[in-house]
Amino acid sequence: MKKPSSFEDALERLEAIVARLEEGEVGLEESLEQYREGIRLHRYCQDKLRKVEQELMRVLKEDELEGAEQPPAEEADPAGSSPENPQQPSGPPLEANEELPF
Repeated sequence: MKKPSSFEDALERLEAIVARLEEGEVGLEESLEQYREGIRLHRYCQDKLRKVEQELMRVLKEDELEGAEQPPAEEADPAGSSPENPQQPSGPPLEANEELPF
């Protein structure tokens, strides 16, 4: 068996092997060979998933470290304006019994 070109190719091949073995139409020797190939593909997929998970954890850790180096949004912009939090109009705050002007 040649090495799969991608995780998706390996998974597709593994699914085809499982479907074929589940049909029960394959002879004993071919079933054994298909089973062996399925095990190799399963290990390949597991290894790929583990490597991707490790990479994601590394990226998330880097992102957390970068976020810790930057001040929070309130400290970075004393006026408090941002695309998510536009600057509020200035003026005296309303008293509890005052109505809004609109």
